[in-house]
Amino acid sequence: MKTRFVVFLSFALLCSSLEAQTIAQKAAEKAAPNMMTGGFGVTWIDGEPYYALSLAPDVSLGKFGVGLDLNFYISSKDQSVRWQELQYGRFIRYIRYGQKHDDVYARLGVLDNTRLGHGFIMYLYKNSPSRDARRIGSEFDLNFGKFGFESVYSDFARAGVVGIRPYVKPLQYT
Repeated sequence: MKTRFVVFLSFALLCSSLEAQTIAQKAAEKAAPNMMTGGFGVTWIDGEPYYALSLAPDVSLGKFGVGLDLNFYISSKDQSVRWQELQYGRFIRYIRYGQKHDDVYARLGVLDNTRLGHGFIMYLYKNSPSRDARRIGSEFDLNFGKFGFESVYSDFARAGVVGIRPYVKPLQYT
C-alpha cells in the first residue's frame, strides 16, 4: 500500500511539473520587450497634495534592455512638476541582457517576479520591498542545450537570498 502511494505521489508531481513547464514557456513567449506599466495617484509632500504619475518602461535595443522608473509629482496648487530621481540616477531600475528562457540571460538591479525552476524553488520573488528601499541583485541563467543553470542573488550590499538551480535535459541525449 505504501509503495502504491509513493508511486502515485511521484506520478502526480511529475505531471504537475510538466504542466508548470508548459505554463512557464507560454509566459516566456508572451513576455514582450519594450513594454510599459504605470500608475496614477495622489501623495502628500511637505503637507501639500501632489498628483503622482509613475511610468515604468522596459526599453530594449536588440538583446540589451533597461528598465526605467519615472515618477513625476505634479503640484495641485501651481501644476509645477517635481522630479528628483535624475540627480541620483534612481530612474534606472535594472539593466539586462536577453530574456528569461534565452540561452544567456543576465539582469542586474531590482528583481521583480523572479522565479527559479518552474516556481517550486522560488516564485515571484521581489528583492526591493519599496521604492525607497531599493536593492541591487542579479539573475544569471545559462542554457547549453542539454544542461544549464539558473541563479539569483538578492542583494550585493548585504547578505541576502542566494539561489541556484542546475538542470539536465536527459531526453536531449536520445
